[in-house]
Amino acid sequence: MRTPSVATPGAELNPGADLVPRGRTLPPLAIGALVAAAVFLATLTIPAVVAGGMGLALGGRVMPRVSVAGVEVGALTAAEAEARLRELLPDVATGELTMTLDGESTAVPYAVLGRDHDYEALVAAAMAVGRSGDPLADGRDRLATLAFGTSLPDQLAVDPTLLDRFVVDTATAAFVPPHDAEVIVNPDGTYAIANPAEGRRMEPDQIRQAVLAAVLAQDVANPVIELTTEAVPFTVTREAAAEVAAAARAMQAAPLVLADGNDRFEIAPATITPAIGFGTTPEGYGVTIDRTVLGDAIATLAPSIERAAVDASFVWGSAGPTGVNAAVEGRSLNVPATVSAIVTGLEQRGRGIEVPSVALAGSAIDPGLTTAYATEILPSLVRISTWTTWYVPAAGNGWGANISIPARDLDNMLIMPGEDFDFWRDIGPVTFERGYSYGGAIIDGRSTGDQAIGGGICSTSTTIFNTALRAGLQMGDRANHYYYIDRYPMGLDATVFATDTYSQSMTFTNDTTSPLIIRSYASPGMVRFDLWGLPLNRTVTFSSPVTWNHTYGRDTVEYTSALPPGASRRVEYIHNGFSVSVTRTVTDGATGAVLHTNEYVSHYQTVNGVVEIGR
Repeated sequence: MRTPSVATPGAELNPGADLVPRGRTLPPLAIGALVAAAVFLATLTIPAVVAGGMGLALGGRVMPRVSVAGVEVGALTAAEAEARLRELLPDVATGELTMTLDGESTAVPYAVLGRDHDYEALVAAAMAVGRSGDPLADGRDRLATLAFGTSLPDQLAVDPTLLDRFVVDTATAAFVPPHDAEVIVNPDGTYAIANPAEGRRMEPDQIRQAVLAAVLAQDVANPVIELTTEAVPFTVTREAAAEVAAAARAMQAAPLVLADGNDRFEIAPATITPAIGFGTTPEGYGVTIDRTVLGDAIATLAPSIERAAVDASFVWGSAGPTGVNAAVEGRSLNVPATVSAIVTGLEQRGRGIEVPSVALAGSAIDPGLTTAYATEILPSLVRISTWTTWYVPAAGNGWGANISIPARDLDNMLIMPGEDFDFWRDIGPVTFERGYSYGGAIIDGRSTGDQAIGGGICSTSTTIFNTALRAGLQMGDRANHYYYIDRYPMGLDATVFATDTYSQSMTFTNDTTSPLIIRSYASPGMVRFDLWGLPLNRTVTFSSPVTWNHTYGRDTVEYTSALPPGASRRVEYIHNGFSVSVTRTVTDGATGAVLHTNEYVSHYQTVNGVVEIGR
């Protein structure tokens, strides 16, 4: 059996610790170290325990003994705290501030700005007490709040939308735009100068900062803010405007001439003045020139400026051409380019440069037949073809006028290579003023004596048709008469007529490489056309007319009270009907190649003769 050990007298066994002899005292420094260690352990342990325990106990509530602006909200939820603050905090929307702007004072009620307590920020601050996220710090704050309480200050706010509106309205009302000096046009057309004036403005941010500082201050009743606008300088001085007016006067001080060679076209100051105005230019304030106004004015001059080209023509003797009348170059007007030239000239005048004229902008139009070419071909011109129609002057053809007038219209007409001849287009208007009268026409299968102005003109169209036909040219439109008229070649007549809705013309084309000239000769009872040009070396042949489908007319009698009893007169002659075909062949004289083959088929109708007898 083991004998128990015995402790040394005066000593105490403490397993796991240093042995201190019984009856001995610790030194003072050792005692202090033990106390400090105990306090340190307490500061680490007790707040952490308190923080954790109270956090679990309070959940989403404000720490006890927390007040906001004197209102107790401890142990309340966020919603309960906001409701209590709204109930107990004093009204801060009542009252006003005084705003002085450039010495003029205006009362601004707080309600206009939406001033109120910032409940969201106040509740957030209350909920944040003891909830920083640092356990030791939160423990100390919670213990301190439990012991002494925590009082939070009030916070104010304004409605941002209402504040923005107030700032914008105030800045807008404070803005006074500057006025530049400008040129004024007096009723009499003279110029005067309007003096400049500075503007005023207020920066919106300056207004905002001053209002917020006054409205959010809690210790100032009825605050006053003083604002001062800043000057906005004008740009155009009186001296600069006076220079602009002087430039405008110089622009219209004298006429401006449009020059084109020896031709001169004057633009009067009265035409320039309406185009001159004042405003912003690339160089600043200056004279503006309205191009549209100038363009309209120049367009009115176009008839006197523009001219058609005139072809060279030939001087004729009894045997043919003997000389050349010179061609005249045509001219077109380029209105936009001319306006640009005028504007440049006026601007130079405004800078003190003397500009009496500017170049007219346009394009030269070359004549179809130049003087040089006409002179070159003059010795070689020959008569290529001719045709004559004989007729009896009578009322039915205006006693020859309805035939001679269009013939004279075509005299000396030039047809350049590739150009077309069109009878209705190329003769002048068929009007009484030009000497035409009513004449004969075939209407609804009957001859009439006074139903158509220009009646009888078909003698002219048929004659020029046969002239071109025999020259071997390329032929176009052609139509035969209703019935055969024996003064025309069988199957080779060419009627023309025109109504309000339809027209029948006669056409041909100059398919040669040189110009053709029409010569006409007309006198009562005769019309003749000659075609002149360079030798064509074309052979033209016609087949003999082939006829068929013959029908025969007969005489009829009609009684009328328009004649004395027994008296008679013939109002329609007998015209036998038939169809006929004639073929024209044109060959090249050098190669024998066929250039044109034309078969002309005509269907002439039967017309019964009519004799009227009085009853």
